[in-house]
This record gives sequence, C-alpha cells and structure tokens, in this order.
Amino acid sequence: KWQPSPAWSGTEIPEAPVPAESASKRLSQIKQLAGRFRTSNVDRVNGKVTPMRILPQPIYRYPASTREKDGAVFLVSRDGDPEAVLFLETFTRTDGTLGWQFMAGCLTVNFVDVFLDEKQYRLPRDLGPRERYFIVRKAAESNEK
Repeated sequence: KWQPSPAWSGTEIPEAPVPAESASKRLSQIKQLAGRFRTSNVDRVNGKVTPMRILPQPIYRYPASTREKDGAVFLVSRDGDPEAVLFLETFTRTDGTLGWQFMAGCLTVNFVDVFLDEKQYRLPRDLGPRERYFIVRKAAESNEK
C-alpha cells in the first residue's frame, strides 16, 4: 500500500475549498483543483516550451481516505508520453484547519513548468548528476519567465 513519505511536504493551494465531508465530494474537489493547473515541458538544451496535458482522471486515489488524509495522483503527458505527476492532497495546517496542497514529480530530464492559476513553479530546480529522473519536490516559485 503506497503512502506519501512524511518527508514530502507540499505547497498549499490558495483559495481552495475546505475539504468536503464525503469522499465523493472530495474527489469532485480534487478534479476541480486539478483544473486550476497547467503544465509545460521546457527542453534543457534549446529552451523549447511544449504544453503538456494533465489527464482528467487521477491514476491513483488514496485508499481508505478520510477528510484529514485524502488525495490523488494525476499523470501529465506530452504527446501521449508521461512526463510528470501531480499530487493533490489534504493536509492539516498548524492552526488545526484543513486545506489542500500539491506536489509535482518529474519523469523527464527536461524542466517541467507547473502553473497554479498564474503562479509559475519549475521542476526540478536543481537536478544533479547523481539524481534520478523522478524527482518529487515541494514546488517553489520560479524566477524563470
């Protein structure tokens, strides 16, 4: 049974609704939140930007989900090739209230730009020579434009 690592920390999704009581309503919220994202692949060599598509259905839904711990994983593709994954999940803020957060993972050696509304994040920011292609990181605002 897969569970996210406690070491992973997400980026809060601003203006997201409070996670719903029922699992089916949370799934609707997850799909609506996924619709706020767009992605692109940026070639490391020539800088060519290619838009990518977030598939409309999650490829994985957290099992036995509760309001406090629910989420889903979406596949991001470029011309049918999987290039990234988008994790959307509930979390508990330090004040005890519930919210939604996201993380993204690269399945490519290129950069992946993730846009939440109009805010841009670039993954991976610092792929080192010993790192594998699949990188899951907390997104940080990109200074790249």
